[in-house]
Amino acid sequence: MVKTAHVYGNGPSRVLYNEHTPKDNELIVGCNLIEPGINPDVIAVIDSQPIAWMHDNNVYPTAKFWVSNRSMLQLRHYEMLDRIKVNKVWDDIHRYNCGIYAVRECLNQGYNVHMWGFDSMFSDSLESPAMDKIIPRHRRPKHLDSQWATHWKKLFNDRKNKVWIHMFGDSNPKSHIENNDTIKLVKHKELSRNSYDAKQ
Repeated sequence: MVKTAHVYGNGPSRVLYNEHTPKDNELIVGCNLIEPGINPDVIAVIDSQPIAWMHDNNVYPTAKFWVSNRSMLQLRHYEMLDRIKVNKVWDDIHRYNCGIYAVRECLNQGYNVHMWGFDSMFSDSLESPAMDKIIPRHRRPKHLDSQWATHWKKLFNDRKNKVWIHMFGDSNPKSHIENNDTIKLVKHKELSRNSYDAKQ
């Protein structure tokens, strides 16, 4: 039986997921702090700030956690391991973002993966509006885009799994996700980036 995972990222196009009705056997993986209405099976966290926010606000999700060594140290620091169920701990990798870790883990576990809210794949947006409203962060430098792209290219090479990247209807995919047999690009014609921006 084919296993399916949905990785819910933090980019603007994450709103496209709102039209999806998850099936009981699908794995839902959220990144960082999860918005109301999204009920993930797993939450992936690689930075210390989301862990500190959960501690300071007494928020302890019941989902399993996939975390980096850096996040694990923060969980230990705040003595949260009796409240947070850690299922996987990753080595820290320079210039990996949370989404790269989460998608890699799903692929390694044999899942076909749907990616939502990964706007750096098809735009210049490196922002995470949902999370940035809760935890203000410095604007991300543009050079991150090319470094992330290098990691994504390596991640998608020689995979038997399939990956669907969901994007706004008027998006133009970047070169590192085109012409790859692993990847299927899904344009949602009912919502463009311009119409999304107009609502904000």
